[in-house]
Amino acid sequence: MKTVVFLGPSLPLAEARHALAGAVVLPPAAMGDVLRAVQRHRPEVIAIIDGLFEQTPAVWHKEILHAMAQGVVVFGGGSMGALRAAELVAFGMRGVGRTYEDFAAGRLEDDDEVAVTHLSAEEGYRSLCEPMVNLRYGLALARDAGLLDADAEQALIAAMKQMHYPERSWPALLNRAAAIGLPAQQVQGLAALVRSRQPDRKSEDARAVLEAVAAYQAGPRQSPCAALPVFEPTVFWDHLVADHGETALPGQPLVHEHLVDYVRFGIPGREKVMDEALCRVLAQRVGRQLGLPPVDDDAALGRFRRERGLLRPAALQAWMRSQGLDPQQCLELARDEERERSLHWRLQEEVTREIPRVLQRRGRMGEVAQAVQAQRSHLAALGIREPQQSDVASLDAALQWYDHTWGPVHGELQQHIVERGFGSPRQFMAELVARYLTTQPITSQEQEAAGPEVTTATECAS
Repeated sequence: MKTVVFLGPSLPLAEARHALAGAVVLPPAAMGDVLRAVQRHRPEVIAIIDGLFEQTPAVWHKEILHAMAQGVVVFGGGSMGALRAAELVAFGMRGVGRTYEDFAAGRLEDDDEVAVTHLSAEEGYRSLCEPMVNLRYGLALARDAGLLDADAEQALIAAMKQMHYPERSWPALLNRAAAIGLPAQQVQGLAALVRSRQPDRKSEDARAVLEAVAAYQAGPRQSPCAALPVFEPTVFWDHLVADHGETALPGQPLVHEHLVDYVRFGIPGREKVMDEALCRVLAQRVGRQLGLPPVDDDAALGRFRRERGLLRPAALQAWMRSQGLDPQQCLELARDEERERSLHWRLQEEVTREIPRVLQRRGRMGEVAQAVQAQRSHLAALGIREPQQSDVASLDAALQWYDHTWGPVHGELQQHIVERGFGSPRQFMAELVARYLTTQPITSQEQEAAGPEVTTATECAS
């Protein structure tokens, strides 16, 4: 029975090959890998244990559904497989292991419960941190052994959840146990238990998946299920097949790693792309640490579409296809932008302090400082020291100029002002009046009164 297993840091490769002799063992699954496995190997069984995410698009639900629609029996457990099995059990994916059971029952919800950083295939995918499910497992063992009470267990779980997943480890947990006042004897007992038991929920679940597959292989040959999931191709599926399928031809869209290598080597604006990628990583980490509130999906997606002129469904679908996105991925981008806006608000003072340094780093301090000075001189020529709404004949005209120059205000003006980083509407209106008046030519009398150095200022290029 032809079997494909996707495996990485959860279990040694040799152990998997011994448990399932003849199985094709592939690296952790990423987007398109299950599709390619079905096309290339024609398996009867697929077992997904490990998968990639965050820096690499994760394996799609759609390609797992496609495999099952072809009659492939798909098992999942341990890591990414547990997540996908919990999400697709209603469609026939077979979940195995305690981690799967916890996700399916809603006791676990976050992807970071199974996330780890690890070394390359050549180095055996050795984990560089401890997954949260392993830490929970070890703490439960300690509680059952009488080393911890339930309150201490929950306090340590909360402390580990606040850490970004690459920073989680048993030494970090033990340090935290001491920091929250756990008696030294209990900390030492916990350390001894970890050394002796080496709690590893992911490995136990991975072995359970392999055992379940072996039992299925040894059982009676089963006829194809009469209730295979209905698979409906979409434009996003067509795009995935074009990008990642075995039938992809030269000239069709490139796979992810080719795209990344091309950008890393050099494109116009490469530095800005890399800077924004870094900012996204840092924003995700800081957002998790600060515990930002949940995003309103409808509001986030609505803003995302308005800002890109994608109000018509057909325009949105065409844009998503051009960017290789399915609706869920598009929603994730909108959520990311909303979280970044929340971070700007929460860290407004720190961000504001960094603006001069960023201008200096980019060599724009002189340009912006000169524009500011020209603006203040222009206002002085008009006899204005501190601009106010009453200094313009029509506030509507000023707002129309703002829309034309800097883009339309989406939603409430008050919210827009907050997102721009202003502490109050008064501050924003003062700057709006100043910028608008600076674009208006001054009279000869005003020019004479102000001096020859005053001219109409121009906006700095963004």
